[in-house]
Amino acid sequence: MKKYLLPLIICIFSPFISEGKDQAYEAWLHKEIINSQLKITACCKNNTSEKANIILRITAEKRGKAGTSKTIQSSGVILNADEQKCLSKIVFNLYSGDEYKVILEAYKDNQIIAKDSILKGNQNE
Repeated sequence: MKKYLLPLIICIFSPFISEGKDQAYEAWLHKEIINSQLKITACCKNNTSEKANIILRITAEKRGKAGTSKTIQSSGVILNADEQKCLSKIVFNLYSGDEYKVILEAYKDNQIIAKDSILKGNQNE
């Protein structure tokens, strides 16, 4: 009996812990560097069949020769079923040796539903 209990629990709860493109909501950051400017755009997608109110929160920090800059943006968006939107843009001037970290978090009903990040410097890239 015990050897069947664990597979049964996994089968029951696996739909709630899925990852990848099958998620109900997706959030990602689009990065573009043009003329020494870093442009970050936050995007999100509702993969469900119902309308959803989503809060996007972007935290961006840049450190370099010119000093440290940090900004936090929060915005709400209503996504229809299977709708995708890109909004909330952040722009930084980049200099040689600059490090930056941008974190996107998407919330629905005060619960985090998706996140993404872009790192450059000692941390990554």
